Amino acid sequence: MATKAVATRDHEEIRRWAEEHGGIPAKVKGTGGLLRIDFIMGPQSGGRESSLEEIPWNDWLRIFDEQSLVFLHGTGDSRFFKLVYPDTLEQKQRRKSAVRGRGSSRASPGRGGQRSSGSRSAQASSSARTARSSSGSANRSSRKQSNARQLP
Repeated sequence: MATKAVATRDHEEIRRWAEEHGGIPAKVKGTGGLLRIDFIMGPQSGGRESSLEEIPWNDWLRIFDEQSLVFLHGTGDSRFFKLVYPDTLEQKQRRKSAVRGRGSSRASPGRGGQRSSGSRSAQASSSARTARSSSGSANRSSRKQSNARQLP
């Protein structure tokens, strides 16, 4: 079953979620503020990640706010999380809505009582067949000409 992702900017919710999942605030070493959560506790923990350095929650949350990030996290026992910019999240939600809208609603009937998408597919198939048969005719014609030239 797919994990549901929850989006938040609430500091207490982020901190509570991370600590409940054995995580500590961290950033990637050598960067000004590439934020991460380092999962150091619990049965699935591999210990501290060597590329990360622990930072205080106050610093982590300050960088989070300065970068205007949104924290996405999984529900239940899932350790899934992702830090995204709000516009990235909005674009993803728009794409999801568009896909849902196309999948759940029927296309309006086109000419001849066919669905629009069906008539487009039929037109595309028809065009492809026409192109293939035209190129096939052209190929046969050029083969005949080249064969005719080879005759003594």
